[in-house]
Amino acid sequence: MGHLTINTSAVFPDSEQLKAAGFLEGWLTAERIHQHFQNMVAFYETSNNENGPAQFQFLATQEVWLRHQMNSSDTQQSPFWAYIRLLMAQFDGLVQVGRRRHEPGSGLVTDWDSLSPRELAVELAAPGRCTAFVKVTPDFSDIFVAQAAWFTYAAMVRIFKHYHFKLHDTSLPGTDLAYSSYPGQLSSDDDFYLVNPTHLAVLQTTNRLFNESLLDTIQPQAVLSWQRVRSALSAASSGKEWAQLVGLHNSGTYTNSWLVIDLKRFSPGRPLQHGLLTVVEQVPDAMFSADFTHILESGYFALYNVPALQPAYEALGYPAFLASQHAMPAAGCYDGKVSSFAMALALEAEVVNGPTVTPDLPPFTWEGRWQNALLHLGQPQRFNFTWERMTPVAWP
Repeated sequence: MGHLTINTSAVFPDSEQLKAAGFLEGWLTAERIHQHFQNMVAFYETSNNENGPAQFQFLATQEVWLRHQMNSSDTQQSPFWAYIRLLMAQFDGLVQVGRRRHEPGSGLVTDWDSLSPRELAVELAAPGRCTAFVKVTPDFSDIFVAQAAWFTYAAMVRIFKHYHFKLHDTSLPGTDLAYSSYPGQLSSDDDFYLVNPTHLAVLQTTNRLFNESLLDTIQPQAVLSWQRVRSALSAASSGKEWAQLVGLHNSGTYTNSWLVIDLKRFSPGRPLQHGLLTVVEQVPDAMFSADFTHILESGYFALYNVPALQPAYEALGYPAFLASQHAMPAAGCYDGKVSSFAMALALEAEVVNGPTVTPDLPPFTWEGRWQNALLHLGQPQRFNFTWERMTPVAWP
């Protein structure tokens, strides 16, 4: 897995810091962005039958609405919208350099652009995208957070990112961010985030949307999931605040469960404090959250692409699906991220890239039956990697 660290300077206004960060990331990772884009275009072209201009219109309409809202006088005092403005500055910097390094249309377009709005929601609600896990040791001396991504092997061009922003806006306390990601994406998408100095860890697992009537509630006049998540990571100081912020202007395009671990509520060797673990779940027209610290007291809590909260479970149509006894399609795990209490406070994680390797399961290789299965530009031929520590690069 690649590693990118970007530090900004307090000499410059917040918006200039973020735009420069986006520009620098785009410049440094342009080749990887192009490779990842080509891999994903090839994957989606073979996975979806319907393509057309509707998907571009949906995203274009959403962006016009978003930029109007973030510049409206009604949003100028909102920390949520303050960070959206900064995030879009980072996005603009990334797009700007992408257009310089590659011809327009050949690079910085998200994986979703081969999908219609309805296909978009179905794809993002597909099964098996990831698993999330949080565990405390029996004596409460340590806590571990972990997440594994499950998706097409075409997406195995990976980058672990560290951002250190010197923001002047005191309503945005989460200035240092570490997360697993992909070239050209300003969010994790797995998700696996560590945030300082608020000491939050955020993990995500994707749920399936079986109740397709909810798709009719999805409109472009909303804030996309990756945008809401990045804003909540910066503006929130607790799991409860994070849940409130990520629910604002819910787009409904990513039916996720999130585990928000507030490490400020953990004291090694002491009883677990209320608010340590918050579960947050999204459906297209609602958000649900609850404190799950009491569950964690028994040792661990994990999510495997099934909602933990009954309202989300029922709204997404799980009872009807299970009654129909359909089989879930096969999926593949291609990474792992783990952090302990001390490591998370330092924005460090142990990570490994590639499908599972065991004594009975040899390393995955793009050879034999897999040689031409998927476009895999920028990927090694053989994934036989060990765990490695991702540590922020010190900056004078």
